[in-house]
Amino acid sequence: MKIRDSRKLIITICLFIALSCLTAIAFTEDHNEKDKTTIKEIVIADTENNTKVSQESSNLMDDVAKGNMAKEEVLKIDNNLSELTFTIEASSIFSEKVNNNTIIYTPLALCDSDFTTVWVEGADGDGVGEWITIDNEQQFDLDTIQLTNGFTKNEDLYYKNNRIARLEIIATNGESKEIYLLDGILGLQEFDVGFKNITGIKIIIKEVFKGTRHNDLCMSEIRFNKYPLSAILSDANQVKIQHMTKVGF
Repeated sequence: MKIRDSRKLIITICLFIALSCLTAIAFTEDHNEKDKTTIKEIVIADTENNTKVSQESSNLMDDVAKGNMAKEEVLKIDNNLSELTFTIEASSIFSEKVNNNTIIYTPLALCDSDFTTVWVEGADGDGVGEWITIDNEQQFDLDTIQLTNGFTKNEDLYYKNNRIARLEIIATNGESKEIYLLDGILGLQEFDVGFKNITGIKIIIKEVFKGTRHNDLCMSEIRFNKYPLSAILSDANQVKIQHMTKVGF
């Protein structure tokens, strides 16, 4: 009788232990599922926040591009480029008479955040071999360059004039990049260049898309690391423009 009671007691204890283990396992799996859900929710939240930050950055860049931001605001978000004043020089400059006024298409148009203004080369030929230099006295890193190709005031002028098809960028540290531009884009095209510790670059036109009417090469905008540049004309270009103004062409 005592032996039978002991067996019942042992069986009861075993069943209790087994039930406790099953309960613990179920609790752990449920807890892990909740943890997974929490982690998933956090990841989704972080993704949404990153998207929001990216969108805000994109909007910020649009404001800078359109000239809607004050210079002080640009200084807060820009690297040291906004604190630099570059000297820009073109190998040649085109001018023409319009309604008895002399219009001079200087390279300063490349740095004015206005896609309706343009630099036009003034040499004989289609623009191949013409160049632009952009320099200053302080070193900086140039990760990306943005270019607006052609006369982008409107589509008609864009296709009537020559556009850049291929160019070479030579940095002051001796490195160079060859870049192919797409045609038909009346906006910024961005290219990675990765120049470190430079004071400037030289852009040389290597190949062009031909205009339907004019044989003059045009370019509307240049930006470094997505930001517009503050620039002045070189002494040589200033002398050239003064001469153009005096003679009328």
